[in-house]
Amino acid sequence: MFVFVLLLQMLLSIHLLMESPFASFGVMTSLPFFVKCTIRSILWCSLSWFLVALVRRGYVRQILTIILVAFFVFLHFLESYLLSQQGVPYSFSIVSIFAATTPSESAEYLTSLNLGVFIRPLIEVLLVGGICRLIGQSKIEGIKLKEITFKGFIIVSISALLVSAYDVVFSVPRTYDRVKFFGIPMDYTLSPVDRLIWNTYAYQREVNALSEQKDKLAKIDLGTLEVQMPYGPINVVVVIGESLRRQYMHLYGYPLSNTPHLDSLSRSQELIKFSNVTSPSTATMESLKRVLSFQQVDSSDPWYKYPALTNILSRSGYLTYWVSNQDNVGVWMQSINVIAHFSDSIKYIQTRAGDADNMLSTSRISYDSEVLEFLHERDTLRNKSAAQFVHLIGCHMDYNKRYPKEYARFNANDIESIGAHGNKQNIADYVNSIYYNDDVVYRIIQRYSNSPSLVIYFSDHGETIYDIEGKPDFYGHGVAHKSNVEIPFVVYVSPQLREKAPELYQKIQQAKDRPIVNDLFTNSLLELLGIRTKYSNPKLEFFSSEYDSTRPRIATSMGQIFHP
Repeated sequence: MFVFVLLLQMLLSIHLLMESPFASFGVMTSLPFFVKCTIRSILWCSLSWFLVALVRRGYVRQILTIILVAFFVFLHFLESYLLSQQGVPYSFSIVSIFAATTPSESAEYLTSLNLGVFIRPLIEVLLVGGICRLIGQSKIEGIKLKEITFKGFIIVSISALLVSAYDVVFSVPRTYDRVKFFGIPMDYTLSPVDRLIWNTYAYQREVNALSEQKDKLAKIDLGTLEVQMPYGPINVVVVIGESLRRQYMHLYGYPLSNTPHLDSLSRSQELIKFSNVTSPSTATMESLKRVLSFQQVDSSDPWYKYPALTNILSRSGYLTYWVSNQDNVGVWMQSINVIAHFSDSIKYIQTRAGDADNMLSTSRISYDSEVLEFLHERDTLRNKSAAQFVHLIGCHMDYNKRYPKEYARFNANDIESIGAHGNKQNIADYVNSIYYNDDVVYRIIQRYSNSPSLVIYFSDHGETIYDIEGKPDFYGHGVAHKSNVEIPFVVYVSPQLREKAPELYQKIQQAKDRPIVNDLFTNSLLELLGIRTKYSNPKLEFFSSEYDSTRPRIATSMGQIFHP
């Protein structure tokens, strides 16, 4: 068992280093990392072997051996898949995303799973199993090779234990603190078991810390809160899309006409289209915790140390509302739900956990148009503005489940006609989901068109559609690739608001071509509304004339920082 498990972990280490930045520096640079990772792997193999050796009853020992071998094989398949598809091993961000994934999303993801990525780990398991069988049967001058291996194993195990003791006490906790708080890529000197234990522990630690902080979050220090109402009581509507890549919208130049309503608004100059906006991350939770708070990609503290946009607006006198067609995955477990629950009113169209008063039935597919009945407006009697947040399921895969059948405007032949690569019907489904999304966003805009309203729409992240080199069958998100952060960002200013505040429309118009990372959305929206806190900084407010357009453009993907 020892040799079998060790070889599997060594193969994972090689695969990890090949995916890491060290691969481009040559073998000699990668070698020290591989050696240390191997030592860590020896430690866990040794501990597993000693655990089995402590059991005296034969049948119990066999059962324990099978369980341990199955565990390491499962870990090998899991990390092999993550490395092949996402380019990262089991990490803190992966745990967070797993925890936020709903049963329906999991089922949809499994239907799109490319089983070909498991061929390599399967061959490796069979190959390593064959090598171990040969070792057990081979002899050198009458002595079984496995007996020689055992003596060497004892010496190596003790050495690995001594080396690893230092890591456990000093190096490993510091490494994972840096990964958790700074988003620095995984430490390539750690073994698969280290990653499993420490990242799962780090995630649970953050959940506990967040639970302890929940009473303080609503009263987090803003410094001197200055609130102006330069436009009087208005409606501020923030519509958050899902998995929409702007290059697949006709509004942004896609050859198929899948955004007729937004196209029309843009031609009449009622809608301002921003041309160069990227999301701060390639996954929903990683992205929105920065978009809807003062945390930025390069911030040093966890997101819950920063004020949330909903909380600031509520404390500034706005009536705040949240409606979501995404599952409630635990009020105090996930950042997006914490941010949502600072609102005065909250509704989930579908849910997995939470308050029964805030949820509707999930026994059927819910389409985004169902959010329309839960939209709110300003209170003119009390002279209060309203901030309405709308979180759509948008274009999340499975794409064919995101729109009613009457919106199936495009088919595989249409995709073939424009020369697209990949599964033509799947791409057609994605394009149709955008067509339906266009209708939903337009209907939201129409709801507010006869009152002084500001409607902002953007997506949480982009989407890869069969266009990553070396992964021709991959579609989805969560990969460090520019396609996963290139998002639409549009602003609608109603006729009444344009007439009341023409300078507002002009200010937004002047910002439309600036290079923007959307982790500055909270900063920028508050500045636009005349709300100032101790976090305010004109250089970080992209609607401001003082905005720093030279700010480096970075994003994260599963905890890794990259430059799209």
